[in-house]
Order: sequence, then C-alpha cells, then structure tokens
Amino acid sequence: MLLSSAYCLTLTSEDLKNDSFTTLIKKISEEVDSQGRNFLDWDSSVTFYQQLAIDYPYIVRELKTLGTTELGENIYGLHMSYQYTSEVDDLGISDRSEFLTDIAKPSIVIIGGHLGNSMVAHSFIMALISKLVHGFHNDNTKLINLLKMRHIWFVPYLNIDTYKYIQSYTGSISNVQNMLKSRKVQDTCNDLEIGVNLLNNYGDNWGIDNFGSSNVQCLSRYRGTAAFSAAETTVIQNFFNSVNDPKVILSLESSGNYIKYPFNYQNDASNPLLSSKYYSWFYTSLIRDVSEYNTGIRMGNYVSLFRLTNNGDNDDYFRNTKNIMSFTWNVGHSDYGTLALSDTTAEKISNIISTNLDLGIYAIEKAGEQITATVRHFNVCIPTTEECDGYEPSYGVWRYFVRIQVYNTGVMDLLTLSEVKFILSNSLMSFDESSYTSATSTSRRSLSSAVSIVKTSFYSQEQDVINYEAIIEHDTSDDPLKSANSLGDLSVTLTYYGSTITIKDLAFSSYDAYKDTLDEYYYSRMKRGTFVIFVLF
Repeated sequence: MLLSSAYCLTLTSEDLKNDSFTTLIKKISEEVDSQGRNFLDWDSSVTFYQQLAIDYPYIVRELKTLGTTELGENIYGLHMSYQYTSEVDDLGISDRSEFLTDIAKPSIVIIGGHLGNSMVAHSFIMALISKLVHGFHNDNTKLINLLKMRHIWFVPYLNIDTYKYIQSYTGSISNVQNMLKSRKVQDTCNDLEIGVNLLNNYGDNWGIDNFGSSNVQCLSRYRGTAAFSAAETTVIQNFFNSVNDPKVILSLESSGNYIKYPFNYQNDASNPLLSSKYYSWFYTSLIRDVSEYNTGIRMGNYVSLFRLTNNGDNDDYFRNTKNIMSFTWNVGHSDYGTLALSDTTAEKISNIISTNLDLGIYAIEKAGEQITATVRHFNVCIPTTEECDGYEPSYGVWRYFVRIQVYNTGVMDLLTLSEVKFILSNSLMSFDESSYTSATSTSRRSLSSAVSIVKTSFYSQEQDVINYEAIIEHDTSDDPLKSANSLGDLSVTLTYYGSTITIKDLAFSSYDAYKDTLDEYYYSRMKRGTFVIFVLF
C-alpha cells in the first residue's frame, strides 16, 4: 500500500549558520518521513536545497535541474563553489578573496543513490553539504579554502522514483528494503521487481556476459536493453558535458561499509589491469589513507569484495571512457555490517555520519591537482661528473646538469601524463609519453642564441614520482656561477588529458655548493698550463 503525504524537515537553512555542527548531525539523523521512519522526506529535502541556493548564493551557486527520472521526477545538481558577492561583506569572514578563477577550479561530482534503497546515503550527503555551509560561516579555514579551490557538484539522489516508492510504502519496510532498481516498467515483472539496476547500465563493457549483470528483466542486476537505456544514467552522461574539469566522481550508496574502485568487469581480484597500465596514485593513496578515517572499511574491486564481476559498471565507465578517477563508497559503520532499512535508527545514522564525514571532506580535497615539482639535483658540468657525458668545458660555454622530480599528492595519475615541458628562462625542452622508455635524445637543439638543450632523458619512474634529467648549455661570457644565475628559475608544465598545470618558480639548489669543486678543477688545469687563468667570485 502506498501513501502520498507532504512532510516538512525540521532542519532549516538558517540552522546551518547558527547551530553547532553536533546539533546539525543530530537534527539530520532524527528527521523522519511521513511514515515516521528515519529517512529524509524527498520533496521536503528539495525545498531545503532550494532555500540554500537563495540564502547562500556565494557558496551554493545553483540548484540545477539536470533531467528527469523514468517517472518524471526532477534530478537535481547542487553546485557549491565560492564566488564573491555583496552578501559576503556582511559575514565577517577575514579573507573574502577568491583563490582560483572558476575556469581554473577542478571539479568533484558526488552522486547519491544509484540504488533505490540507499536512503542513509542521502542523509550523509545532506550532512556533507551542511558541513561545508556551516564551516564557511564559522571561520573553518580548511573548508573555506576548499570552496575557493573546487567546484563541488552534488546530485543528492539519482534513483528518486524508488526512493519515493519505498518512502510511501505503508506495509512492512522489510518488503521493500532490498529494492535496488529504478522504476522502469517491464510487463513481465511484478511491482517490486521492475526496473533497471543503474550500476549495470553504463557504457563500458556493458552486457559482455551474464555473470557481471543479468539480461533477465525481473532480477536485481538487470542491466537494461542497452547501455544508458535508463533515463537516470542518460542524465548523468549528459551532465558531464557541462562540468568544468571533473577530476573525481564519488558515488554514494549505503548498503554496507566498503569502497569499490575500477576495474570491475574482469574476473580477477588482483586487478592486474589496474595495477599496471591504469594504476593511479589516486587509488593507492586512497587505500593508504582511508583507514585513518574509517578503520573498518573494506576496499577493492568487485571481485575482491564479492567474488563477482560487475559489467556496465559506473566506475569502470568514468575511469576507462572519461579518464576520471571514480569510486563508489557504500557509506557505513564497522559495527553495523550491511545495514537493512528495517534496522536503521537515528542513532545509527548519526554514528555513520560522524564516522565518515571527514573522509567525505578528504575526497573533496583529493579532487585538486596537487602536483608538486622540485629540482632535486643541479650541478655545473665538469669532467668528474658522470652525468655530463665527460664534457670538457671551454671558458664562456657552460653546461648544467638538472634533475627534476615531479611527484603527486592528489588526484593526478602520473602514469598517464601526455606531455611534460620544462621551461627555463627563454629555453624550452619537452618530451612526450613515447620518450618515457626511449631513454635519451642527444641531438642538439638551439632554442635561442644563448641557450641550447644538449640532452634530455627520462630517468626513472616510481609509483608516485617521475624523475627527468636535462643537460643545458649556456653560451655566455660570464663565469659559470653568474651564467647559472642568469638562466632564471625553472617552471614545469604538465599536460594531463588536455588540462595544463604549470608549477612556476622552482628555485635551483645553491650554486655556491659547486664553487669549490670548480675552483679546484680549474686550478689544476691552470697548473698544467692548459687553461686560461680566471677566478670565480
């Protein structure tokens, strides 16, 4: 039996600014729907999100209709990112400046509820949105900076039709608590079996077998008639055409306590494809760091988690087809296992939110480029340095050996860098991915009247580090120390799937460290009468 009834949230937009965050978690956890169950009423939640966009336009930029579900419900995208407006002047925030322009900000997209019964995931998303609004208005520097440096898109819930069906069901919740699929009608199925499993309806390896998904309409893993045949997944596919520079996609469910990441269509728990060609520092650092936030959480691909494959998978699609880091997080608690809707209480929702909220903020942080580069080694070439290829200097023409280390603390997948350029004053050296294994290029390339690149090489690559080497030649009348200083600081430009990141003004090591070595070398040459006498100052 179904019941349709309006119901209002007790949580208000104004509360996010004025209440303590502990109080906000309590209010979100204790919300009840029209049946008295501890789930957020969907229609009231939409009203709440609309009010946020009205009250906080400087951080809640818009609540946008992305499309509709099979039954015509609006699917919303809530966009959070700081922009200065006149309202900010009255907030008392110490730093009102914008860190990055909109076009420079990377995006994270957080999608709630591909599955119909992930009601707790929606509560968690509302808590995450609330934490960002609350932190901005309570001088939380970390959260203010995130809003200044990210576009954060929330799709609060995708499978709204089933969410509302469960919420309106007046019988025992146990009858509907395992409903995963959308409400796409098939004539052969009863009311509780209809629909498509949206996590099997994406366009990567869709329907490659009947083990990782099903072609039987009434089964829970039914994949649909074609990739993106469900209205909801088509909305998501189209939505990504308008998102600025998406770096991370986080899909939230609430049927357990685990994180699923690519690749899931292969029947191999060791995931060799991921660990070789596509293994990303994002996933390795995710695995390393997550346990600091939630000690009981499990992580892996579908086979390692469940001994099953999953084709038409959302994470496989975004990572394989769109080159976006993607993972699905079933937000939960180690004490609750697979939490059934019938066992969900306000206390358990509160514990789940409290346990995982910092991990949610961590995921938003991971969406930044967070690439760092440094000069690890700089040397004036003399014959005693092996890396300079036995170079014999002549006065006024100096060579310098440079080793650059590029390393990653965020989302960047260093294994898929398409081009790396080092810009040194008015000289330019670059090599592309094909040069990674072909060690050197020795042809001299004159890039200006004064500076030449003699040699570039790919030195080594580790899981999170790439090292590059170069020999630079400077034709100048100055001594080598003055010559080195005149070359200017180093910039590193990285091109990643069409996006360009430049790390500027990397200072060389102290040139004075090599002065004594050069003095000794040239003094010995002078004694042999084979070198023009000069003094380094």
